[in-house]
Amino acid sequence: MIECPFCIAEIDDSAVACRHCGRDLTGQIYLLRKVALLQTEVAELTAQFTQTRIVSSSASSVAQPEPARSSGAMVGRDIGALVGLALCPATLLIVAHYLLALHFELPPIALLLATLLIPLPFGYLAITGTTRGLIFWGTLFLITSLVSVLIMGVTTYWMVRLSSDYVPEMEMMLSPLPQTSAEWLQDFRFAFSIFFSFVTGMLLGVLYINARQSNHSKIAVLRTDVALLRRGLVRIVSAQTMERISKYATAISTIASTAGAIYFGISKL
Repeated sequence: MIECPFCIAEIDDSAVACRHCGRDLTGQIYLLRKVALLQTEVAELTAQFTQTRIVSSSASSVAQPEPARSSGAMVGRDIGALVGLALCPATLLIVAHYLLALHFELPPIALLLATLLIPLPFGYLAITGTTRGLIFWGTLFLITSLVSVLIMGVTTYWMVRLSSDYVPEMEMMLSPLPQTSAEWLQDFRFAFSIFFSFVTGMLLGVLYINARQSNHSKIAVLRTDVALLRRGLVRIVSAQTMERISKYATAISTIASTAGAIYFGISKL
């Protein structure tokens, strides 16, 4: 059946004139037949699409447990990354402080070099080996740095308390935690030195991904983090300046973080 283009009545597809309005359809009959054929095909495709959606929705409802397992595996990987990339460097920093500063009593420069070198590989691995981005690991490494420095102070306190040279009169001069604003500032500077070493490692990871793995799955995460950080920096640096330095932003940031780690570390000497 086809529709008359003049009165929109249904007529037989072999008719050459409309039996309702009497109009001649000789010039239009070919197009009318093609339109009717296309309408039939569209209806069939719509029915197939609807059936496919019903089947796919049924399959997804049956496979509900799979996302739970993948989510559990992701949580497990995140916990493993947190333990390996946050607790391990903190432990190594504390052990280095004990051995270099307290046990062997080496010059402070030895501890400074250790605190500059230990965080680097962990910052690098955090970016190249996990799914998390700069903001997540930056926050975690800042906490790690602060906690490590505080534990170093507690370790120093108890080493002095347990040493053979300890006398009760020394209690007035000892404390496991900083007591004055100057002491707190000194510890914060030391923590920032460690933190900037972590940042340098992370930025080296970003440089590696950008240079060697342009199709790396983490590119989207890093771009999102960089966009957020850049948005915050625009308040300090003009948008035009940020646009000019954006091409070399990661390299410049790597140099700046290294300089910051050295500066804050030297200030503790």
